[in-house]
Amino acid sequence: MIKTNFEEVPVEKLRWTCDKNCLPFTTTDDITGSEAILGQERALKAIEIGLDIEGNGYNIFITGNAGTGRKTSVQQLLRKKINKRPVPDDKLYVNNFRNPDTPRAISLPAGKGRTFRKDMNHLITQIRKQLPALFESDQYTEKKRALVESYNKKEQSIVKKYESLVNK
Repeated sequence: MIKTNFEEVPVEKLRWTCDKNCLPFTTTDDITGSEAILGQERALKAIEIGLDIEGNGYNIFITGNAGTGRKTSVQQLLRKKINKRPVPDDKLYVNNFRNPDTPRAISLPAGKGRTFRKDMNHLITQIRKQLPALFESDQYTEKKRALVESYNKKEQSIVKKYESLVNK
């Protein structure tokens, strides 16, 4: 057996434990997390400067070890910036009936684009339901019959003219 000059440390003293009575809460459910981003003040300032640039074509490149809070930090900074800016208008493209290859861009107040889409879908549904009934109505049938009769008379007149020319 090897003899040492060290005193043996009891197992209870091998790790530190916090006295529960010194904490001002019972469980962690009783407290709220901090929204502050700790450390990396220079990096955070650089990200904020990048977020303040409003021109197109600018990017922010963020690097670092996994699990260091890069994504969370950027999300928090973006939320702060977004909350300070006015909500942009809704941008929509609608059919251009005169030139179907170039749809028309329209701008509506924020949130109204979804209402517009819902209303247009409702309108299309109603038209699909009611349009067949229009073609079955007596008024439409009469107009159709009169139109067909008119064109038949014109056709007969033209045919008679050509027959008379041919028979000469």
